[in-house]
Amino acid sequence: SSGIPDLDGMLGGGVDRGSPTLLLGPAGSGKTLFALAFLRAGLERGEPTTYFGFHESPARLLAKAARVGSDLKRHHDSGLLHIKWQPNVDFLADALVDELLADVRQRRVKRLVVDSLVGLKFAILVEERLSRFLSALANELRVMGVTTYFIDDSRALFAPGFEVPVTGLSCIVDNILFLRHVELHSELHRIACVLKTRESDHDQRLRTFTMSANGVHFGDPLQNASALLTGTATAARPSTPAGGSGGTRASKGASKGGKNAGRRASKGGKRR
Repeated sequence: SSGIPDLDGMLGGGVDRGSPTLLLGPAGSGKTLFALAFLRAGLERGEPTTYFGFHESPARLLAKAARVGSDLKRHHDSGLLHIKWQPNVDFLADALVDELLADVRQRRVKRLVVDSLVGLKFAILVEERLSRFLSALANELRVMGVTTYFIDDSRALFAPGFEVPVTGLSCIVDNILFLRHVELHSELHRIACVLKTRESDHDQRLRTFTMSANGVHFGDPLQNASALLTGTATAARPSTPAGGSGGTRASKGASKGGKNAGRRASKGGKRR
């Protein structure tokens, strides 16, 4: 389970155990909260979990979870949840990942969040190595049976399109979840969509969602707008009433016929 029932429905029942998932979106779109909901679902089942992050301290992360109704502090205090914070990225990526995998093996971790891939990018000296490095990491975690969320930032808040920032990453992961803001009718909305699931069918519709003290809540599928993934949606035009266009064509035809008839009558008068 992703920890969000409506998202599980979009995924065809949730993500497969041991599968890697990419959670993609711009800053502020809700990626961290989706990841925390995923960990909470495992913690409620008694599964050891790890949050491997570069950006937020444990205290700040636990406070953020509490604001959306997730009490993760008790799991952190008990050791079931391990928050591994790496505020300093001067370490090499190999050393960071070796330490992470050692923790996963020792604690028999079942769910892992890596937040975010930007931190690993900075720790890898040769950029061309990044795709191979992440592929090896994802495969190792898959063999160990760890269900993993990799978080990455899309490059623009509003743009005419989007792309996966790391070349080849879409082939490495089994699932891709995409979050973003959209502007419609002069209001900002958050939307979520499933771009890929490898082992099952998924709902391809776009859904709005909100975040409150009671968690993440999904709205109905969006049906009256287009170009939502660009960030600037366009409201769909209302359909033309039945017979409306036919009536217009008939009116134009009658007008045109009247004008032609008038011209013929005028020409006939001149011949006489």
